[in-house]
Amino acid sequence: MQKAGSMMKSKRNGFTLIEALLSLYVSLLVSMLAFVLILSVYHMYTSRQTIQIEVAILQLRQRCALATCHVQEGILIIDMNHETYQIGYDKHRLVKQPGYEIWMENIDGATFQKQEKGIYLTIDLQGNKQTYQIYEWV
Repeated sequence: MQKAGSMMKSKRNGFTLIEALLSLYVSLLVSMLAFVLILSVYHMYTSRQTIQIEVAILQLRQRCALATCHVQEGILIIDMNHETYQIGYDKHRLVKQPGYEIWMENIDGATFQKQEKGIYLTIDLQGNKQTYQIYEWV
């Protein structure tokens, strides 16, 4: 009789197939959620940069429409309401001076050019140069 009782209390080593599949399912679910989170953070970062550029271009166009703008040595000079200020590249940023109002950040370069059709801004983002029209001569 003792033998029968000891067989009933046998030690259980390892996991059952259901437990192994359940743990595999949970780890797969966690890794999928982590992938989706990383993808959304990347998308937010890249769209943030695009939105920042679009807003800065719109602000520059508005200022040039309301003021007198000209380019001097790659810097945009704006005369507005008896105040003269300049917008140029400084320390990976497009800034308004005097003062230090930041219009764009995390850029590798920015220059303004006067061309026959108007004023253009060329931005360097990680080796990718993009040119935007700021003002069109009328």
